[in-house]
Amino acid sequence: MRTFVAATATALCSFIHAAPLDDADGCYVRLEPALSPASGANGPTQSYLGLRRKGTQLVEVNVAVAGANGAVCSVAGIAKWRGSAGAEYLSLVVRPDSGVQRNSVNALCQLRIQSKPTAVELATTEPSCQAQSLCAGMVQLNGQRFELSERVSTAGGPCFPSPSP
Repeated sequence: MRTFVAATATALCSFIHAAPLDDADGCYVRLEPALSPASGANGPTQSYLGLRRKGTQLVEVNVAVAGANGAVCSVAGIAKWRGSAGAEYLSLVVRPDSGVQRNSVNALCQLRIQSKPTAVELATTEPSCQAQSLCAGMVQLNGQRFELSERVSTAGGPCFPSPSP
C-alpha cells in the first residue's frame, strides 16, 4: 500500500510539474569588480538573483546583473515553472520597454532560470531579446551563473528590499 501511495504522489507531482522545493526561494549575490574607472564606481558592485515563491507554479523573480562602465540590467516579474520532472525551469516573459517598437510577429524575449548541481543559470531567447534591445545590449543576461554558495538570507538582502516607510 505504501508503494502505491508513494508512486501515486510521485506521478501527481510530475504531472503538475512540481518545482524543486530547495530552489524556489532564495537570494544569490555575486560581487563584481569595478571594470572601469570611467564608471565612477569606487569598489566592487554586485549582481543578484532573487526567487520568491508565489504559489505552486509561480515564482517572483528579481535579477540585476552589473556590467561594464556601471551598466546594470534589471529584470523583474512573475515566472512560471515549465519542463518535465527532473528538468524543471522557470520561464519569465520579458516585456519590452515602452519606447521599444516591436513587430507583432516577433516572439517576446524570455528569461529561463534553471538550477544545476552547483549553480542557478540564466538563459535568454537571444534573437528575441536582441530584437527587443534587452538592457540596451550593454549587459548580457544569457549565460550568467549564480553559484549555490552565493546564496544569502532574503531578509534585508538586495533581492527583495523592504519598502521604505
